[in-house]
Amino acid sequence: MSIDLNPNYIGWVIVHWKSENKFKIIKHGVISQKCINDNWFKLKNKHNNSADKCRKYISNKRNYEIF
Repeated sequence: MSIDLNPNYIGWVIVHWKSENKFKIIKHGVISQKCINDNWFKLKNKHNNSADKCRKYISNKRNYEIF
């Protein structure tokens, strides 16, 4: 299994290696974090206090969804 972490997307793939040069992709996908990251940056750019309820909610949601 391989994982590629980016700020807005998490890509993953499961590969079955038959030999050094031969392989078969079993499953692959992308998990998008773009929407929640966009919301987080909108709140951050409004210079809301980090203790703001809405900003805390988005930060906690980002952390939970990434894990």
